[in-house]
Amino acid sequence: MITLSDYFRKFATAKNIILFFVLSLLINLVFAMSLGTLEYGIPDTSLHYTANDFYALMGKYSQEEIGIYVRGILLLDFIYPFFYSLFFALFIFRLSHKTLLSLLPFGVLIFDYLENLSVLTLIMLMPSRYNILATFAGYFTLTKWVLASLCLIIVLALIVRYLVTFKYGRNK
Repeated sequence: MITLSDYFRKFATAKNIILFFVLSLLINLVFAMSLGTLEYGIPDTSLHYTANDFYALMGKYSQEEIGIYVRGILLLDFIYPFFYSLFFALFIFRLSHKTLLSLLPFGVLIFDYLENLSVLTLIMLMPSRYNILATFAGYFTLTKWVLASLCLIIVLALIVRYLVTFKYGRNK
């Protein structure tokens, strides 16, 4: 029987890690360029927001600007989490060989998708307010950022461990 660890071993190659890193950077660059015209920012980049914060921010934008934001979510922000999650998962597995630890980036993916679906739903239902959903969207965003921060900390710790092992492990 093929296990999840077998898939990680097969796909956690330097080539795939670099590929998903480059794809993540390119999509991030395109996303930043396409949304750069939005003067007041977007909810996705906040650590957390309340329902009032969400609706106040959306109220600052014209219909055309909200359309730019929606297109950005639909065209890029459903692809981007997939690529960065694969990058982090494969990189973590390559450095740690721990399958469970390598699943953490997919938690980021899930909460990023929940955030995107919530925000799209809220925008489609405007001008009506759905405060409970907007509150959940803010918590999805917060959870996404907490998990993404944990992934980054894990990667940095694994890189340090690798460098220390490489430097001091060779002298023995």
